[in-house]
Amino acid sequence: MLIVCAGIYRSGSTWLYNAARLIAQRSGRTVSSGWVGNFEPDPASEVRIVKLHEPDEHYAKSADVILTSRRNPVGIAKSVARLNWADSNERLRAIIAEAITHHRYWSPLSHYELAYEDLRPFEALHVEAVARVMGMAVDRQTARSVATAIDALPQAENGFDPESLLHANHRSIDSSESVAFPPDWTATLRALDPDWFDRWCYAA
Repeated sequence: MLIVCAGIYRSGSTWLYNAARLIAQRSGRTVSSGWVGNFEPDPASEVRIVKLHEPDEHYAKSADVILTSRRNPVGIAKSVARLNWADSNERLRAIIAEAITHHRYWSPLSHYELAYEDLRPFEALHVEAVARVMGMAVDRQTARSVATAIDALPQAENGFDPESLLHANHRSIDSSESVAFPPDWTATLRALDPDWFDRWCYAA
């Protein structure tokens, strides 16, 4: 079984990846998992799980299950700014434009899509939903255990952890990721793709 985790940047895609990974492991199946750039699955693995963001025809066609995630681009922008991933507002807008393009590609192919804003405090429900589309249904107690285990995964000090794919400062201490932007910033981002913003109710 091949599971593709193709959420957009800073939208809970790593959470989905780890949910799928831990669900498969707890089912007793052998698992190979990793980031697309260095993913070398063991041919003997019963479950292969790959995380990526960009459109990929090979994985789109060969996946048994595709998991996606989305987030209000204003939240993505704040998260990217917190991590210092963009050195200018122009670069930040480009990252958001890429994220929307990626979502337009993967979302129609998805078997389950997580809205970042709905993740907490409903983590166990999302674990159950992911397990169902994987064909590995779990009970509520197991789902809660998996959700707790995800929260306990360590972040890397540098780069990213090869198992969890959590990088340094991956999680925000302040869940609001309060970064100051100009008052018209939402409208600026919405102008990138008004139809997409309206489709997902990310109003300006």
